[in-house]
Amino acid sequence: MISNAQPWDNLKFNLDGIGEVQRKFFGTLYNTYNFFALYANIDGFTFEGDEIPMEKENGIGSMDSFPFEFAHQRSGCSV
Repeated sequence: MISNAQPWDNLKFNLDGIGEVQRKFFGTLYNTYNFFALYANIDGFTFEGDEIPMEKENGIGSMDSFPFEFAHQRSGCSV
């Protein structure tokens, strides 16, 4: 807040800005959860599986390692 205004000036605080953040951020979060809940209930989804490990042995998460594995396969290296 200090970098946005001089200490002796009024801060740029606006109640309308709070409402905008509430609508955009929390509204999106609420709609995302409702979307998941709606379709999970329709499909009868229940979480009963084993927990998926987040990291592999090399310390890179499975989603993060996908581009590296894909590039390695495409390059034809046999390392």
